[in-house]
Amino acid sequence: SMQRWEKGKERRMEEFGHSKQWKTLSSHEAYEQYNLRKRDLAGLPFVAKYNVYGAPRHTRFYVVFDVQDAALRKWGSAQLLEAALQ
Repeated sequence: SMQRWEKGKERRMEEFGHSKQWKTLSSHEAYEQYNLRKRDLAGLPFVAKYNVYGAPRHTRFYVVFDVQDAALRKWGSAQLLEAALQ
């Protein structure tokens, strides 16, 4: 996982600024904040928790830098992502 962090670190920092290495996002947060879909997150490592936020279902949590890398693959840059979110 440290190799994944280092691999795209420079580009992530340039596009999104500094973020904590091990911060996580739920799949719902990734969909909303990075305008991604389920297929965009396919193949990324995640942790599933049951009954999060009082919902009787599994919620997936992704490491934020993996989600940012997926957003850069989809949108190309943070500026294009921001335009899509508006």
